[in-house]
Amino acid sequence: MTTMFTKFFGVPQSVIRSGTWAKMKPTEQSFYICLLHESERCSTRELRRTDKKMRELSGLSSRSFCNARKKLQERGLFLCERGIGNAYLYTLCDPETGRPWPGSPKQRVPYVNKLNHGCPLGGQSPPASSQNSVSVSD
Repeated sequence: MTTMFTKFFGVPQSVIRSGTWAKMKPTEQSFYICLLHESERCSTRELRRTDKKMRELSGLSSRSFCNARKKLQERGLFLCERGIGNAYLYTLCDPETGRPWPGSPKQRVPYVNKLNHGCPLGGQSPPASSQNSVSVSD
């Protein structure tokens, strides 16, 4: 993984590439980013957080916060179970499936490099030996 800065956290690429991010309201984006931040900070995809804590992090009002939580669940970005004391259990999901990633939420999800994604390697063309050439004759 390459980053241009030291302290960071990740956003699943498919959230951007699928167009989900562009469809999300700013309140949903704020909530989701804060949840991803907490996930990275605590090294788990399963978090128990109060509404108060998440609203403080996201800067959202109670109504906006509740609406964003509902919409993000509908988008399949996390599961949410209400617990004791207005605390919720959030389980981050694979945006491609809408289900929790397999395995322990404390284990890192392995990255699987999908061939090229339409982007040249490092912004450059691959070596000539790896390019397929097609000739067209009249």
